[in-house]
Amino acid sequence: MAGAYGGATAGRKIVFVQTVPALIGLALVLAAR
Repeated sequence: MAGAYGGATAGRKIVFVQTVPALIGLALVLAAR
């Protein structure tokens, strides 16, 4: 939700910087199961 809101109010670079670490973290959590 925060990422979508940021995408509507901020630049594309900011969205990229916010989304990539989130995806990496999610991947690590799923891999750890």
